[in-house]
Amino acid sequence: TSAIPTELGELDKMQSDLELSSNSLSSAVPTELGNLDQMSFAFSIQENSLTSAIPTELGKLDEMQHLFVLRDNSFSSTIPTELGQLDKMRFTFDLHGNLLSSTIPSQLGNLVKLSSSFMLNGNWLSATVPSQFGRMENLAQQWSLQSNFLSSSIPSELGRLSGIVADF
Repeated sequence: TSAIPTELGELDKMQSDLELSSNSLSSAVPTELGNLDQMSFAFSIQENSLTSAIPTELGKLDEMQHLFVLRDNSFSSTIPTELGQLDKMRFTFDLHGNLLSSTIPSQLGNLVKLSSSFMLNGNWLSATVPSQFGRMENLAQQWSLQSNFLSSSIPSELGRLSGIVADF
């Protein structure tokens, strides 16, 4: 197995492009990556075999604006509420294709600047869609919760997402 070294968390001046996608990385994402709090572009660790929970410390990447992508791994557990602190996100928040379960945190409704690609599809999420998602009024395309186990009605607040022109 190939793990992500904890020492990458020492790159605390790094502002863009932590790109570890499409490898054979396994194990857990080190909590130390939360120290990369200057990152604003391209935190992408997709298409690997990463397991365990998404570290809550990734919520400290609060300068992120573009490309927070953890899709197509084997993350389990819940979506950390702390990811709602990534409120400067403008493009692509993508956790699809994992084994994430339980409820969807309402704090993700804080991603109000997001204009494209809010992807939680292909997980094991259940319960309700938070009404706070209706605050994502800048979203113009790709809002996806398909292929989960949602069990209640869609909140009327999602009608505020009137700018979506594709892929709802």
